[in-house]
Amino acid sequence: MDIIDCHFHIIGARDLQPDKAFAPPPFTVDRYLQLTDRMADVDRWSRVVGGVVVGGSSQTREETLVEALEELELEARSRGFAREEGRNFVGVITGTTDLGADRVLELDAKGIRGIRFNLFKGQEIAVGDLENLARKVHDLAGWTTEVYFDVSSRPEVADLLPELPAVAIDHLGMSEQGIDRVTELAAEGVRVKATGFGRLDFPVADALERIHAANPRALMFGTDLPGTHAARRFDRSDVDVILDVLGEWEMPRVMRDNALAFHKFD
Repeated sequence: MDIIDCHFHIIGARDLQPDKAFAPPPFTVDRYLQLTDRMADVDRWSRVVGGVVVGGSSQTREETLVEALEELELEARSRGFAREEGRNFVGVITGTTDLGADRVLELDAKGIRGIRFNLFKGQEIAVGDLENLARKVHDLAGWTTEVYFDVSSRPEVADLLPELPAVAIDHLGMSEQGIDRVTELAAEGVRVKATGFGRLDFPVADALERIHAANPRALMFGTDLPGTHAARRFDRSDVDVILDVLGEWEMPRVMRDNALAFHKFD
């Protein structure tokens, strides 16, 4: 089955910031395709035909995402799985208060389709500004919003999410203490990324089962490659966890359909 990888990063050499204490090594489109091709060799659940390139906390250039999208679209065409209409790959950039309307429309034309707030890694933004930006980009271009945070530690952010258009939580909400709240949010229409299992210090199977039961449209699979800062990188066994919990019948939703319905691939 073809899948959509709803969360991975491409890191260019020009993204690295020498003044920071930590800078991840580059992670190229070629390297990403090598790793996902290995997945495809295993079984029918693992053929990546599209996805969402997400801007990371170490990146400074939105152009890296644009360049990666161009490369990935070329690969999709050369491999024979380009969509008849729309794109195979889209991008999500870091949301900032200086993101003007002209820039949103310019980036939308190049395949960017959303903003992300990385509160877990210390991005500072007022809740009101987060709300205003999420509404602004959605009204302008239909963009989605993603929030990377510990759901249990930021109740004021969690409470806002059901009020926003097209919003998703990264990495199952990052904490076992937050799973009850994540499940409630899923029931209210918030999407949840089934990603970053190597970042989590709790068993994910129960969380997956509860979130999916609350809203079968909520969970969206992603590799989180290259897994910077994670205790371990994505492994094919992560797909087995999803399969074991949800069964083959529900796999197309989580591995492909939910992401296609949430993200703007046109």
